[in-house]
Amino acid sequence: MSVALGIDYGSKRVGLAITDSLGMIASPLKVIHSSEITDWLKKNIPQLKIKTLVVGEPKRLNGTETDASKMINEFCVHLKRTFPELELVRVDERFTSSMAAQAMALGGASKKKKEDKSTLDAVSAAIILQSWLDAKR
Repeated sequence: MSVALGIDYGSKRVGLAITDSLGMIASPLKVIHSSEITDWLKKNIPQLKIKTLVVGEPKRLNGTETDASKMINEFCVHLKRTFPELELVRVDERFTSSMAAQAMALGGASKKKKEDKSTLDAVSAAIILQSWLDAKR
């Protein structure tokens, strides 16, 4: 199995998560500013041996697009043009932020850590990535 990178893309921050080398477990990696994502990917894709990009796709409860959908669509077009050799997968990200907050609370995160939106973005990326891994099984 190859390494996959989970991406929770936002207008300000991008949460990143990565799988283990066996492609079984997703772990939060880091959060970067959205303006830095392309440079970060160019530098780290070869080093981390990433073969798949898994991007969270925002949807409303009824499954329709959200206000953020256009931004995500444009980001995915950019990824495909910049990294044509990589598989690009889009995954429904409904409820990932609330699931991330709940996971952090259950994990004993401090109040300060739970209020840190960047930590939440990285955990959300891990949930997006893990849901894709689980669906593949």
